[in-house]
Amino acid sequence: MLEKEAQPCEIKEPSESSSSHSTDPARPDLCRHRAERIPSLLQQPPFTAAAARELMMVMQATPYGHVLFGLQIVCGFLLLARLFVPIALTILAGYLFNIYMFHIFLDHAFNPLALFASVLWALTFLRHRDAFRTILRPRPLKTAEGPQ
Repeated sequence: MLEKEAQPCEIKEPSESSSSHSTDPARPDLCRHRAERIPSLLQQPPFTAAAARELMMVMQATPYGHVLFGLQIVCGFLLLARLFVPIALTILAGYLFNIYMFHIFLDHAFNPLALFASVLWALTFLRHRDAFRTILRPRPLKTAEGPQ
């Protein structure tokens, strides 16, 4: 059984002699179609509720929103560099909670990116759960024992 080597995607400019479709029926131009789908996955659909639109406009127009976005980027770099992973996960848990509350109470729409982020967060949390044992362990109640 012979396997073809994977060929890198090449972006070719249309010329006068070539048609807009691939001339090789065995290998259609799949790279172009894959690249065109990526922006559509990352685009945020328009918000249905006016309150959701107003909140997002305020967040984008003020430094508060810029700080929140910057903190998300810093946490992402910490996770990628595997530095301070428990702190980054703890901060991102708050973001995920706010994303879900936004969609439950304001936008009323299912967000697959939030679900995907939650799955990634849970997988990373499970991998580093030993670092969270002290946070999640219940403390015994101290009882005041006096002289009897």
